[in-house]
Amino acid sequence: MKKNLLKLIISLIIFAVTFIPRLYKINNPVADWHSWRQADTAAVARNFVKERFNLLYPQSDSLMALNNKQLPNPDRLFINEFPVYNAIVAVLYQQFGVHEVYARLVSVFFSSLGAVFLFWLAKDLFGNKIALVTGLFYAFNPYNIYYGRVIMPDPTFVSLSIISLYLFTRFKFVLFS
Repeated sequence: MKKNLLKLIISLIIFAVTFIPRLYKINNPVADWHSWRQADTAAVARNFVKERFNLLYPQSDSLMALNNKQLPNPDRLFINEFPVYNAIVAVLYQQFGVHEVYARLVSVFFSSLGAVFLFWLAKDLFGNKIALVTGLFYAFNPYNIYYGRVIMPDPTFVSLSIISLYLFTRFKFVLFS
């Protein structure tokens, strides 16, 4: 019981330490680096709310062609990754209104969650010292702070990848120990 409580406390501290720096200028408009991609991602989430919520039919505000043959795209389809991030943001938009802060908070949340699982993954594989260095680097690397708050699906999918690696190693340790 004490071991689980200690793990929870450490996880919450890591989450908070990673979360706080990413709140810097959280209410910035979508005008920073990769603004075109962030605007497309935000538009898909907004269109889920304003038009129709269909994960298999994500729509952007752009009429760009879908392929190299320059075939027309009158339905404004946005065919990239599966819109998991956009769906989460759309749910927040439905509840609280359309604003960039909510989209950025989803990225900040997942980036911070990824830091927690990266720490535990490094601890399981390499020990306490390496886990501490890994966690601090992930939490305070300026590039990671910046890209951990963008309106793009990347922080979400990186975090989910880290979580899956952690769970895979836990399964492996349980299965083969």
